[in-house]
Amino acid sequence: MNLDFEKEFSQAILEKGLDYYNKGCVKNLKVDGNWIEALVKGSHQYHVSIELKENKIVYSQCDCPYFWDHEECKHVVAVLYRLVKGKQENDLSSILDKINEKDLKSFLADLMADDDKLYDLFRRRFSQYFPKISAQAYAKKIEDVIKWAAGDDGFIDYREGEKYVQGMQEFIDEAFDFAIKSDYEMAFLIVKIILETLSDADMDGSNGELEIVANGCIDVILKILDEASKDDKTVRDIFECVITELKTQELANYGIEFGDLIENFIEKKLFLDECESTLKETLKQLENQNRSYTKERYLAYLTELYDVTNNKEKKINLLESNLEVLEVFKECVCSMMETNELKDVIEFLQKYQKIYPQHQKYITNKLLEIYETNNMLNEYKEELYNAFFEYDKFNFEKYLTIKKLFNENDWLKERENILDKIKKSTSNNQEILANIYIEEKMIDELFELVSSKGNFNSYEKYLLPKYRDELIMLNIKEVEKLLLFASNRSNYRAIARELKNIKRLDIDEKYINDFVAFIKKQYPKKKALLQEISYAMF
Repeated sequence: MNLDFEKEFSQAILEKGLDYYNKGCVKNLKVDGNWIEALVKGSHQYHVSIELKENKIVYSQCDCPYFWDHEECKHVVAVLYRLVKGKQENDLSSILDKINEKDLKSFLADLMADDDKLYDLFRRRFSQYFPKISAQAYAKKIEDVIKWAAGDDGFIDYREGEKYVQGMQEFIDEAFDFAIKSDYEMAFLIVKIILETLSDADMDGSNGELEIVANGCIDVILKILDEASKDDKTVRDIFECVITELKTQELANYGIEFGDLIENFIEKKLFLDECESTLKETLKQLENQNRSYTKERYLAYLTELYDVTNNKEKKINLLESNLEVLEVFKECVCSMMETNELKDVIEFLQKYQKIYPQHQKYITNKLLEIYETNNMLNEYKEELYNAFFEYDKFNFEKYLTIKKLFNENDWLKERENILDKIKKSTSNNQEILANIYIEEKMIDELFELVSSKGNFNSYEKYLLPKYRDELIMLNIKEVEKLLLFASNRSNYRAIARELKNIKRLDIDEKYINDFVAFIKKQYPKKKALLQEISYAMF
């Protein structure tokens, strides 16, 4: 295949990719038109996808951690070399076939005796033939990997985070293998040790390394919960771990949502009494903490639990005692809509409109929805005005909705009343006035508003062509202000940009040439300024 790809990659990556190709690491190569897929085996096995178009790479992807950050890796390069050079006649598998089995075993045993990392790789691959490792031994191995990633200073900075993830991923992969083989106890033992190290990890973690490792552990746990029987001891052990996390919130401090596993137990109706008591206890602890998001999630868990157990009374009590949380408030309104009279729902919303200002937007929109759906036009109109002038102040969409309530003749009078109220308001009203003037094609009023505020450039397309000369003069005044304090190249470029805008507006060149001539005469010694102006004029 004629594929010139080497200039697309760094030299270091090219060398490593070529080495992988030469070792025969590219397996299961599949070519379907312009789409290529392959597996590349090294310390791990990674999946590579490549798309070509006219012998050029238009897309590449590898699931190795290095590719996540750099968008290139040795595995992609190895596959590309395989495409160009073809299969190695003397690849590793064919060479191994020629070696005497006794010599090969002896060589492998000697290597593993001197290399603990290689021994671990071998043990993980053929774990069924090895005795089980104790929790203490795994804890030591995991601790050693963390120390290895940290280096001499004992701290894992952002450059060493990838090493940490790769090291932990080996243990997570091993745990996943145990789970596949239905050895749930060993699978959970490994990930539990890893999770216990997260809160004490001495690392930067700014690239999300802790979350990556935690999510890998949670995937193993979900695999166990999906496949193990409800009575399996490991399921109970996992539940105890989840309950402990709910109470301590240790991992949540690191942005790790380990507590979401509680949903799995609720959906499967496992340990519901303990789930309920722990969630209620945790919610009580959160009352004096500024953790509204966590509280909202735990309330959702408890609400789901009451739905699963069909306990409507407890659910209603829970909702009504936590109405300050918006999602709970919404849930309560939805429940009332299903079971209560419409007037009761309206009274409920109106009651809390003042009590919970943080819910104002939702309450207002819900009332508008109810009034419109039930053809309560007077109430709808009154609520809409309240929204525009109070709860959702000067929302332009609300203005447009009000406009639809009037015929053309009545609207002109009502529009003036609305504008008068807006102008008398002490709130910042420039944006809503500008939007109304644009909507109503009140160009004179728009020019008067924006020219006095000094942000006229944003509204040029509405003011042209009627106010072209005025806009040019306003721009000239702006340049004159800039000239008074301009002292460096950056200032001069800002002036040049303004001059370019004037030139664009001054299609007859009535002003620009005279103004540029004035600047050159006024500032003859500012060579850099004159140079920037010269660039702008061409």
